[in-house]
Amino acid sequence: MPNRSYHTAVNVLVFLLPVTAVWIRHAASATLILLALLGVHAWYAREQKLTFSWPEKAVMISFAAILGMGLLSVPLHWISPDNFQSDFQYGHEIKLLLFIPIYYLFVHTKLKAETFWYSLCAGAIFAGVWSLISYYMLGVERIEGAYHHIVFGDACMAMGFLSLAGIQFFERKHKLLVLIPIAAVLMGLTATLLAGVRGALIAGPLLLLVFLFQLGTHPRAWLLRTIIITVLLIGGGTAYTLTGSSLTERMQAAYQTVNNALSGQKISIMDSADPSTAARLRMWTEAVDIIREHPWIGVGDDGFEDIIDQKAQTDPTLRPITRYGTPHNMYLELMTIHGIPGLPVMLALFLAPLTAFLLWLRRDKSVRDYAYAGIMLVLAFMQFALTEALMEKSIPIAIYGVYTAAAMALCRNTARSPASAGEGKMNT
Repeated sequence: MPNRSYHTAVNVLVFLLPVTAVWIRHAASATLILLALLGVHAWYAREQKLTFSWPEKAVMISFAAILGMGLLSVPLHWISPDNFQSDFQYGHEIKLLLFIPIYYLFVHTKLKAETFWYSLCAGAIFAGVWSLISYYMLGVERIEGAYHHIVFGDACMAMGFLSLAGIQFFERKHKLLVLIPIAAVLMGLTATLLAGVRGALIAGPLLLLVFLFQLGTHPRAWLLRTIIITVLLIGGGTAYTLTGSSLTERMQAAYQTVNNALSGQKISIMDSADPSTAARLRMWTEAVDIIREHPWIGVGDDGFEDIIDQKAQTDPTLRPITRYGTPHNMYLELMTIHGIPGLPVMLALFLAPLTAFLLWLRRDKSVRDYAYAGIMLVLAFMQFALTEALMEKSIPIAIYGVYTAAAMALCRNTARSPASAGEGKMNT
């Protein structure tokens, strides 16, 4: 068993991740590396072997598959007649791979439930408070965090709703403590509003629906649902009003842009009602064309950018999107890089953990809160990936990888029946 200082170090790193990652550059990468190193050390210093069930192994494989496909793409592109050359820098793919030692670490050290829930709440509350300070006192019009407003808004929305999944954990400690996750979701929503991230806000209703379903076994489920919905409507509306958000205009502009595109109107990106949405629609269209022309092995990690640059020389309407290196959609991006086989690899990164959480939820109700938190996390990132190159940035990789590992470890260690029971065990 790990000693006390070792256990403390793991819990402190997890607690600090959501607080530091969105505000301090390289904090997410540093935390991932430190946790992975501790995981490797835990494996070498183990006193007894751990076994993993097939759903757990499937999740591990899904996190490793993107790196495996990248390595496989190198010889395929060498022999391809299309002659697309790629540098294939594997930094982000390796960070995804770190999920495996981190998960081993959390299972081995028995990560504390308090660390899981309080870290999420602290991250969301701190983000909201500091965003308000930045907006009102420092004059920052659109909060970006350490890198970019989209990454920041996605992280805050995810942390806020994951905190809400722990409301029964706080209620069991003291009824007044339910104010902590409620404050967390309100502050996460406020931070997302101040970042002006429409894609993150669109995920809100789905995450709320999952939470309302989670409350099904609560003795006062309908009362709590009514309270939460009322608080979110009043609190969210107040935050929206006080922050002077321009999201209404931006949402309307996006709707008009999409409607114009669907009706077949030819309007240039810069002349459209919402150039950001118009740029994404054009990038997605170009990505689909590339996939259609190179369906089996794609064009490599530099191919999309190179093709757009070449086409823009003869088609001036493409020049506004030449500054983007990806289609800003993870599903299309993996298919432009690796061809159609990239889609199941991308989907597996989400569907494998989702399946594991659903199986745990079905097998043992004692893991209900952790499983629902994991389900919320997966669904949120599945939606975020529709409009952003999500897994090319360290912050979403760290939050998704670490908290998927944490939720799975808590499910496994809390379950009345060990997660390793049954068929399909593997020694490590």
